[in-house]
Amino acid sequence: MIIKFTALLRNSGRTLLLAGIFSAASAFATPQAATPNFSPAGGAYTSAQSVSITSATSGASVAYTTDGSIPTVSGGTITHGTLYSGAVIINGTSKLSAITFENGYLDSAVASCRYTVRPPTFRPQGVVNTPPMPILFAPTFNPPPGTFSATVSVTITTPDSGASIRYTTDGSTPTETIGNLYSGPLTINATTTLLAIAFETGATDSPVTSGTYTINIPTPTPPAGGGGAPNYGFLGFLAFAGILRWKLRKKHALT
Repeated sequence: MIIKFTALLRNSGRTLLLAGIFSAASAFATPQAATPNFSPAGGAYTSAQSVSITSATSGASVAYTTDGSIPTVSGGTITHGTLYSGAVIINGTSKLSAITFENGYLDSAVASCRYTVRPPTFRPQGVVNTPPMPILFAPTFNPPPGTFSATVSVTITTPDSGASIRYTTDGSTPTETIGNLYSGPLTINATTTLLAIAFETGATDSPVTSGTYTINIPTPTPPAGGGGAPNYGFLGFLAFAGILRWKLRKKHALT
């Protein structure tokens, strides 16, 4: 909202007229809630972690997820995710995402990090245990595999930002080096088994996702009456009769 204003000021017997424009939008802009913080930070651990989620916005609430999806809030109500009420226990591979919300504030940006928990592996004396690498999430297909009556366009996604995807359509198992590098939606116009894997440097390859897309495109049915010459109806019959009559008259005229 823009407000125009004028003002009169008296100074040493002189009257000054001031005019200006006041931007209510800039003066009363809605602040954004602070992005959540995780403690301890994401990483690879050898035991379960108790993760606290905090925000610098006083009195704000936090919604979170642990499955790699994005928490969402609408009008102060959580539409996807869980209301944070205490430390989140992580005892496996999880991608933790959180968002801050509060009345009078815009929702915060979403914060995300990955936790990988694996017990230490026994090694001979003198050999140092190395931290486990995080395991990537399996890719997802959209739309999901199923039966379709027309060509379908399939997208392959992963919640792990920075990860690449390879896929196959010949039934073979994709790896970091085997398969096609995914770069955009796939057009499937015949029954196909799709397999995909996510990979990234410094992480363990994801499990392989697979699914079959069955394409049953209906076969056009011939018009009623079967094959043979086209059926032009009654008007066609009249036209045919007229041509036949003309030919007969012409024949009689010649004889």
